[in-house]
Amino acid sequence: MNARGNSTLPHGRYPFTATIVDRVLNLPVIFDFECEVDIETLVTSGELVCFCTDVLVDGQSLCGGSRLTHELRTMVMSMADEEIEQGGALFERIREAESLAFIGAAGDPDAHWEVRENGR
Repeated sequence: MNARGNSTLPHGRYPFTATIVDRVLNLPVIFDFECEVDIETLVTSGELVCFCTDVLVDGQSLCGGSRLTHELRTMVMSMADEEIEQGGALFERIREAESLAFIGAAGDPDAHWEVRENGR
């Protein structure tokens, strides 16, 4: 079992649950939409960049689906990116799985992210 608590998902893929809200009505229309998100994680010169690259259901990418499926994919990708940016649960799973550590204090110009070998 890996750091994500799931041995069946490939590296960089994480379980994600979203509530889909109709943008016009501002009304939740799909609750607990369960899927997986593929996340690209880069640490370059101490800067951490994480972003969602795909959404999958039962291992199938929603990329090639109908207009409705494409819209769902876009919405979920945006929600995943927002949760990562806000340091939510998805970010914490990524941080643990990728063995990422923030070195230094917030606001310190020398503070940076790094990948710890063997989680140390």
